[in-house]
Amino acid sequence: VQAASRIIEYLATTPLGKVHETVLSLDVEPLHLQLGMLGLGLEYENNLRAQGDSRTPKGDPVEIWVEWERNGALERHLAEELVYNEDEGRVMQQTPWVFTGSRMQGSLFMAEATQSLIATYRDHDAILNHPLPSGAGQALRANLSILPPRGTPVTVTIRPL
Repeated sequence: VQAASRIIEYLATTPLGKVHETVLSLDVEPLHLQLGMLGLGLEYENNLRAQGDSRTPKGDPVEIWVEWERNGALERHLAEELVYNEDEGRVMQQTPWVFTGSRMQGSLFMAEATQSLIATYRDHDAILNHPLPSGAGQALRANLSILPPRGTPVTVTIRPL
């Protein structure tokens, strides 16, 4: 868990990504995550052109679960529960995330370049985005009321819908 009280742009990046704007820092190679999604038979259509794009992301839907141990018990939450929408005064609305797939720029796989995995603020370089209007610029923060302490190991499960 990375979690901070400031505005976030990502549910997850790698430790080399924009960790100051993310809830989770995951030990995964972006290319391996993208290949894993493809291996599950998921299809993507990266229709986003820039960060904060107003277009609704396209691609196959997935459900994201995050779990960790607290006081000897396993806690499991939908990813949306880890994000608080200040503009709406509640946790992020429950919705499937979208496998948008990261883009190529020449021979460079952009998720590797940026280390962006799962975006809350729409990102054409991230591998997964969410389709809610908040992805185009609402004030989202880590939901500190349920997150475990910073540095707690977590397991992220991505399930095709």
